[in-house]
Amino acid sequence: CTIMDNLSYWGPGGVTVSGTGLVERCVIAANRIQNSGVGGVYLYYGGILRNSLVYRNSEKSTVAGVACDNGGSVQNCAIVSNYATASGGGAYIGTNGTLRNCVVAFNLAETAGGVKCYRGGYLDNCTIATNEAISTAGGVACESGGTLQGSIVWGNVAPSSANWWNSASNGWKYTCVCTFPTVAGTWNITNNPAFVDMLAGYFYLATNSPCINKGTNLPWTVQGTDLEGFPRILGGIADIGAFERSAGHYVAPNG
Repeated sequence: CTIMDNLSYWGPGGVTVSGTGLVERCVIAANRIQNSGVGGVYLYYGGILRNSLVYRNSEKSTVAGVACDNGGSVQNCAIVSNYATASGGGAYIGTNGTLRNCVVAFNLAETAGGVKCYRGGYLDNCTIATNEAISTAGGVACESGGTLQGSIVWGNVAPSSANWWNSASNGWKYTCVCTFPTVAGTWNITNNPAFVDMLAGYFYLATNSPCINKGTNLPWTVQGTDLEGFPRILGGIADIGAFERSAGHYVAPNG
């Protein structure tokens, strides 16, 4: 389905999903909020958004792309080129919400250009890159506890805390994260992830990427797939980021 070019005074501009609701294989694009709300998709007390594109949604005071509030899960999605005047250009992942196997890229907001994660949000095997914040936290803003694991947060832009920002209140867990500067936690790395072509949006891992086989094997990864449908574990250990390195992925002429 395509949910496109809608205008709402109060959000969401695109679609609301709650409980056991499922939105799958959809394009949610160019929806707008006139006053306050979520521009694209609002997951409330449950609901799943899967295998979808969230593109060029905008709002005037809250979240532009996707919001998970008190639950909800965003899986295998591309969240690209959304714009928020406040916080959370790409996504807001609140209490018990999950963002898994997603690319969040080229989004813009005042703060948290890519993702705002709040009070128990969970980010898992995502690639958060080339987002921008006008003031702080171009990539991810982490506030009041939660988990960021197996993810790449790289190449984001902001005057302060370009890739990530963490609130003074602790409670955050970082595991197998590729970002710079380093985050406190276990098995995190600060090496360049070596995307095939970051500025062109090819966030696949090149053959020399330090993220290959450096993630965490979790129950869902055993039979799970990456963002393009390739097996999540190809070399014994899951890769960091949304894409598992595979011979089937695009490779640029220069490698």
